Amino acid sequence: MSVVIFVMTSVILLASMLSKTDLRWNLLGSVILINLTVFPASFNRNAFDLVSGTNLVIVVAGMALLARGRFYKTLLLFAPFLIIALLLQIYEWHALTSSLLNYAVYLLAWVVGMRVSQSTHDSARNMRWFAWTLLIVVVVQTGVTSLQAMGVPIFQLEGVTAELESGRANGTMDHPGTLGKVLMLIAVLALPATLSADVATRRIASVAVWLALVPIALTASRSNFIAYLAVVLVWAVIQPASRRFGGRLVLPMFVGVVALIFVDQIIQRFLADPSGGQREHFTIVTLEYLPRVLWTGVGPGKFTSYFGQFDALIAQNWPVHHVGLLLLSELGLLGVVAFLIPVIVVFVRALRGGKAAGVGDARALLALMPSLILVSVTGWGLMYPNVFTLLMFLFGYFSFSLQSASKASQAPGEPVGRNVVVYGEAKRRKNKREMGSMS
Repeated sequence: MSVVIFVMTSVILLASMLSKTDLRWNLLGSVILINLTVFPASFNRNAFDLVSGTNLVIVVAGMALLARGRFYKTLLLFAPFLIIALLLQIYEWHALTSSLLNYAVYLLAWVVGMRVSQSTHDSARNMRWFAWTLLIVVVVQTGVTSLQAMGVPIFQLEGVTAELESGRANGTMDHPGTLGKVLMLIAVLALPATLSADVATRRIASVAVWLALVPIALTASRSNFIAYLAVVLVWAVIQPASRRFGGRLVLPMFVGVVALIFVDQIIQRFLADPSGGQREHFTIVTLEYLPRVLWTGVGPGKFTSYFGQFDALIAQNWPVHHVGLLLLSELGLLGVVAFLIPVIVVFVRALRGGKAAGVGDARALLALMPSLILVSVTGWGLMYPNVFTLLMFLFGYFSFSLQSASKASQAPGEPVGRNVVVYGEAKRRKNKREMGSMS
């Protein structure tokens, strides 16, 4: 099956290379998103590793963009981390791991996300294409989780995970919690399109956001369920005052009604496991020995091998269930601070851009912030390679539009280059004319 998917991916990639420039990156973005969110590495363990193939696509596309001088300023934002990681690798970490190489993929996923964002915001047609991609992901995962909830043995969990997570839907992922995080990020990517001037795009994106709650709820993941609801609530609250009050309530009201159907399942999980398993134990062990490697860390992917020396449970390949502590343990304080520089820059731009009436991307990123913190302190699933790659793609996607909107606001009425995303009524009129000519 993975071979079939690989062939289909190759055909789509070939078509994207032969297509018009504005559509090429939409096709490429669709391939990357669908592969990361529907076909993880665990899809077929004995066949082609699709995530590795997707990583190769990201690396080639990202390097091509950087080689052409595109988005080089992003590379400058990551320069402190690259320098510190290189020095730590030489003098402290020593052994090269695949986890360290993953950080190169994360950086390039950010760059590719920026280019896909440029293409998506270039026309109403491209935005509609992007919305369809997001909806396809949600529909596939909704279908699979629904079948799993009905007892159909499809994409079954294996090993210890199957024993611990029995009864929970996992979609095509290898853990229920991973699916919830992926769909939350997909919903956040869809949120700005729910404000599109194009009616079809707006409806497609809205369905994607609404429907995402169903598979998230079927995973019975407490933190993901609450995080998703928080995204929708914050999104509604921070909408501009100029938008009708009733329109602001449609999305949270619909999601709230659907959430009531599944809330009993979530409550049962709270009652059955109020402490979240061994989370507290992992945290205690990590905090006890973290001061020894606080500044430099133990190296990417080496948490269990180092901390497993002091705890038998961690030695069984169980990391600390806290993204902040996990990053701090592996990258050290120096590495974490350097790595967070681009993320902080994007969130600062979102805080500034959120005041503008037309910038939906800024508000989507702000709506994600509280939920991102929640899922980071309650588990480590955000650090799964395909999930973190998707997160970095999302940051890159939003960072381009925020940067372009910032340039436009600094020079109102003046053209600032082809990369600028034009918001407001002028953009709406342009899209309406385009959609009219297409019909």
